[in-house]
Amino acid sequence: MIFDSRAARVRIPQEAPRVRLDELMTFTGLILWVVQAYIEDSGFAVIFGTELGKLIRYFCLLLFLVRILLSDMHLAARAFSVAAVFFCYLMMIQKMAGSGITFLQLFVMMMAVKDISFKKICKVMFWTCLTCYLGVLLFDKIGLIWRPPLIDGDRVRDYMGFRFVSFPSFYIFNLFFCGAYAYTGSLDEVRRIRLNRQCPPRLPLWSLAVLEGINLLVYIRTNTNIPFLITTFFVFLYLVSFYGGIDLFPDCGLMRFLAGACYPVLAFLTYQVVSRYNGNNKKWLKIDDKLTHFRIRHAAEGLKRYGIHPFGQVVYQNGDLQSPNYFYIDSAYMKVLINYGLIFAVILFGIYAMISVAAVKNRDTVLCIWMVCIAGYSLMNNVLMDPEQCCSLFAFWYALDVMRRGRRGGGRNIFTGAPPGNGPQPGLGTKKSILETEPQSDPGPQKAAPETNQQSDPELQKAIPEMDPQPDQGPQKKDGGSQPSVRLNFVLSMAYQVLIVILPMITAPYLARVLGAAKNGIYSFTASYQTYFSMFAALGTVSYGSREIARNRKDRPLRSKLFWEIELMTVVTSTLSIIAFLLFIYTRDRYRIYYIPQIMAVLAVMFDISWFFTGIEEFRYTVTKNALFKLAGVILIFLFVHKPEDLMIYIIILSASTLLGNLSMWLYMPRFLDPVDFRTLRIRRHLKETMVYFIPSIATSVYTVLDKTLIGEITRNEAENGYYDSVVKLINIMKALTFTALNSVLGARISFLFAEKKYDEIRRRIETSINYILFMGLAICFGLSGVAPRFIPWFLGPGYERSITMLILMSPIVVIIGVSNCLGSQYYTPSGKRAQSARFIIMGSCVNLVLNLFLIPRYWGYGAIAASIIAELVITILYVAFSGESFHPIVLVRDGWKKLLAAVLMFGAVRLIDPFFHANFPALVCEVVLGAAVYTGALFILRDSFMTGFCMDLVRKTIFKKRLRS
Repeated sequence: MIFDSRAARVRIPQEAPRVRLDELMTFTGLILWVVQAYIEDSGFAVIFGTELGKLIRYFCLLLFLVRILLSDMHLAARAFSVAAVFFCYLMMIQKMAGSGITFLQLFVMMMAVKDISFKKICKVMFWTCLTCYLGVLLFDKIGLIWRPPLIDGDRVRDYMGFRFVSFPSFYIFNLFFCGAYAYTGSLDEVRRIRLNRQCPPRLPLWSLAVLEGINLLVYIRTNTNIPFLITTFFVFLYLVSFYGGIDLFPDCGLMRFLAGACYPVLAFLTYQVVSRYNGNNKKWLKIDDKLTHFRIRHAAEGLKRYGIHPFGQVVYQNGDLQSPNYFYIDSAYMKVLINYGLIFAVILFGIYAMISVAAVKNRDTVLCIWMVCIAGYSLMNNVLMDPEQCCSLFAFWYALDVMRRGRRGGGRNIFTGAPPGNGPQPGLGTKKSILETEPQSDPGPQKAAPETNQQSDPELQKAIPEMDPQPDQGPQKKDGGSQPSVRLNFVLSMAYQVLIVILPMITAPYLARVLGAAKNGIYSFTASYQTYFSMFAALGTVSYGSREIARNRKDRPLRSKLFWEIELMTVVTSTLSIIAFLLFIYTRDRYRIYYIPQIMAVLAVMFDISWFFTGIEEFRYTVTKNALFKLAGVILIFLFVHKPEDLMIYIIILSASTLLGNLSMWLYMPRFLDPVDFRTLRIRRHLKETMVYFIPSIATSVYTVLDKTLIGEITRNEAENGYYDSVVKLINIMKALTFTALNSVLGARISFLFAEKKYDEIRRRIETSINYILFMGLAICFGLSGVAPRFIPWFLGPGYERSITMLILMSPIVVIIGVSNCLGSQYYTPSGKRAQSARFIIMGSCVNLVLNLFLIPRYWGYGAIAASIIAELVITILYVAFSGESFHPIVLVRDGWKKLLAAVLMFGAVRLIDPFFHANFPALVCEVVLGAAVYTGALFILRDSFMTGFCMDLVRKTIFKKRLRS
């Protein structure tokens, strides 16, 4: 049969190239990684210095960390990947070696390549680790591990709790733990699945172990790395052929056998040549050129200054700095030839693989580029990433990309725009491997799957007693399914608010002790000015945008148009705000250096689209990404902030994490939006509506931010601002527990209920929310006041005694703001009475401003607290008085007096037992437990409606679940 290639040439229209942010970050990070390796692991370090290489290296780690956080991997794989980056950082600062990152890389590789459960992976890794560790100890005891003088001597290293005696011990660990599995198992499995055919029979595992043992002996006896680089080159030739679709090596085991066979021969010859010429005090390659002499001389000085070697790791005695011939470095030219020559060879080979048809057919181009970058880095820095580690690292990065595409149903090449495989791949945990890509034939017309309707089944409706209404039954794949449940959104939002509570409780004591009250006060003062510009950049689009999207979430085209109109308006206002902020920084001499990194916080407002997800009630996207970036920020704070001089680093971490978190939201937007014609967009029509939301935000900032500004400007005391700011953070934590999660979820739902005109349900939800706020708010108010003398010294440390009184004075604001915030977000905003709400907030802000100007000069922070409480009380009274039929003031008295009495009894009990304790922490534990018991017990005795209703609802659900199971 003759195949006519011309007949097969069918012109298929392709989409325009599309750049993916996550792939681009990985590509950029790996390229920079190779650049820093050139700078830091070669003679160029003498010219550029090591600081540039360190800066690039840390930036690459940050890119890799963001890449992991943006991926849709399994949660366990994502956690271990973050830990791998963390261990890589520890390796850089020489506090932990490669055992940890090798372990974690292999863990993620097994999750990606092998289709086994998480429990089985843990079991396999435990026994593998234990066996390797016992094997290393055994080899060390019977004397099979040498201690050559040029490799760490007799110094004992401590790797992840494993006491390895020397570098060869670590090499043996990698041999048993990672090398054997990576070479004989995972790559062959990937190859068999990728090429959809059985792999040729592999060599026995014992033969590979013998070869590695011979390589190890030669490496130890010769102390040379030249044959080691040759072996690395063989490994990456195979990787290029494997992932580039050029089938040079039929079997991974055969390739390893050939490389292993070449290793001892080359090592022996190299050792003989080097030892013969250096033993006679002769240079292996004569260096007479003065320019070369100059470079080698300064490279040796770089060794003394930076502790690095220009071309390798071995310096013989005649290359000692104390010797007159210190510039005689062993095999200098050979090192340069092998390092750079093999790098260029691998890169050229990789380019050929990337432009080949087989590469585009089998896998996308980015994968080959990753391989080339990792290959170059491995060749230049073979100790950090030798062949035993590099295979696992490559599979590690490959797993990131495959897992992400498995969830999203196929990614795209950042250069060609073409899909990487033959279609979407199954995700992690399916019966098929995540790497399996079988050729798909044309199945022809298929029968449509039968649709199910839950509402048509009365038995199903009985089994689910409180099913939320589902008005939107649009396309489920694009919009993420039907209308989300309020309970699920509340749980997600509450979990995020709990995380917001936990993280400051972790970082606040650390920052209070590390930075001190003065530095915290400087940040509070400068951040207050930054807040003004961020507020103008937002221009009220957060509240207005979520309301408009919630009202039109059924109409996908209109929803898409509204999103772009509001977002483009935000881009314009954010640009103007950044320009104004730059002018402000230029005119300020005090704390100018601390204002500069906060430009990123203003820029983050431009990319903040959380209001869109709030409007469509898809809280899972905002919650997960924001949570991951906040966790990353906390990790960076503990890694880099260690003294008061690190305030600049602290500000950079906070601003950058906010910006990156907002950018990550854009990855999900294509599935929720339709293409729009930008010529039809009308941005000006939203300006008037957003001003209705913007004016209250200005008024709100008066009593939330202006007090910090006035304290800093009037008192000129950074410590006072630090005391006040620490108390405000604690109060914000309590507010998050009280009402933030509830209002963010119910605000969007009540907007929908107003559109449906379900006023009875609106009134019921508002009263339930007020009841919950009183229950939590009064307990927190009196509880904080009772434990404040014990809590502040234990939580913030010494030097914050002034914050005790501030916390007691500010605690009532939790209840006051809780009620006003509930009515504002659940009644005034959804009902379209935002203008009336704005007038109330303006009146309260005016009261706050006048009282601040009068009280702060006399009482400093205490005066600011008093002004805030009075202003919030005025706003709350106005909100309640004009709420109409949706909320009656009698509800506050009916539902609040029992909770107030129980809270007073709790306060008395806490203060009664306080004198019996001396240590703060035991006193806190006992007081919290006793206070909670007294509060809940008193509410049970008084038969409070919220407490009894909550308990009865819990009992009904428990009985109902038991009946369903039976």
